[in-house]
Amino acid sequence: MILSFCFFQLFSPSYIRKSNISPRQLPECTHRHLTKLEINGFYGSPHEIELLEYLLDNLVELGVLFINPCRK
Repeated sequence: MILSFCFFQLFSPSYIRKSNISPRQLPECTHRHLTKLEINGFYGSPHEIELLEYLLDNLVELGVLFINPCRK
């Protein structure tokens, strides 16, 4: 089975402390089958931005990206 669509439901409440930890060094791992990505509840916290950057760098066949912001 090939994954061609991925859905994330993120929740990042405002009371989570901001971290002083530098970004992780994640291995480069390109994904050629994921073509659609939907992220719901995007707050813009550092860990969410880090995840989004990683996904954008490695999802080489991504054609559609939906980001729905967190409603405050």
